[in-house]
Amino acid sequence: MPPAAHSAWLALAGGYAAILLRISELESVDLPAELLDQARDAARSGSVGSVSDYVAEAVRLRLAKDRALAQVSRLFGGPPPEAVLAFPAAGRPSAPPRRFVIGG
Repeated sequence: MPPAAHSAWLALAGGYAAILLRISELESVDLPAELLDQARDAARSGSVGSVSDYVAEAVRLRLAKDRALAQVSRLFGGPPPEAVLAFPAAGRPSAPPRRFVIGG
């Protein structure tokens, strides 16, 4: 049997039955204590349903970022400069990087 946890709920509404199936897999990951504490705080505050929801959202966002960067690399023949990837980094102003025109 695969390491997937299967849960099914039966919901009755107006005489009609709807079955919702949720399939997830269990994976153990190591997180720095500070990150785990922040994820737990988010779950306690109600901004996310659970720590698992928080981690799943973070993974989805990272995968979307990776897909976007791959598309940029395909369109422009290489990855964007590090200065663009690092923006906005902690301690930097929130304004976008300036463009410099040479000989114009």
